[in-house]
Amino acid sequence: MLTQCEQRIMEVLLPQPFKAYSVRQLSKLIKNSYALTHKSVNSLITRKMAAGNKVGNSIACRLSLAGSAQLLAATSLTYTNKYLSNAKFGFIIDEIKDKLSTSIYIMILFGSHAKKTAEKSSDVDVLFVVQNEKDIEKVRKDVRAILSSTAIKFEFEVITSEWLLKMFDERNSVGREALEASIILHGAEQYYTLVKHYDKTRGYKESY
Repeated sequence: MLTQCEQRIMEVLLPQPFKAYSVRQLSKLIKNSYALTHKSVNSLITRKMAAGNKVGNSIACRLSLAGSAQLLAATSLTYTNKYLSNAKFGFIIDEIKDKLSTSIYIMILFGSHAKKTAEKSSDVDVLFVVQNEKDIEKVRKDVRAILSSTAIKFEFEVITSEWLLKMFDERNSVGREALEASIILHGAEQYYTLVKHYDKTRGYKESY
């Protein structure tokens, strides 16, 4: 079980798995003391939930994909539940998960809401990932039916997990955008397992 400080650090690292932060940056973002943040970062590194590289006299910290995907998923679930409880569209996401959980492999919030830059007029961008291409049209139809009951503006795509893996390397694709900033709404263990496979086989390269 994570301490409150460790959980808050993970909530910074999880949405952008390849972005590194200094301990000082993290302490400012989570509004905690430098000393406690430093101690918590070291604890997360020991547990293989965070990876740290020494840069000068400081530590550059990012999400670790070397540890347990189950542990990352549990931490992600805590964050997602907290996020959705405060989101105006949380009830719609819950309805989709309740009705389509057996059809959807992974469900990802990306775009401005995941980046925390959304305005009142911003669409809610969601990526649905299925395992079989034959399921795409049915999931698309079912999602549209649920969204028809709300005035909240949603934009969504339905793709396969194989496509998502390929898109991680494609600039300006929804998969790449999700990789660079996302909140996993469903299927976090599957998602971080995919990201780990991508990093191990191809390696993340920054977009320019």
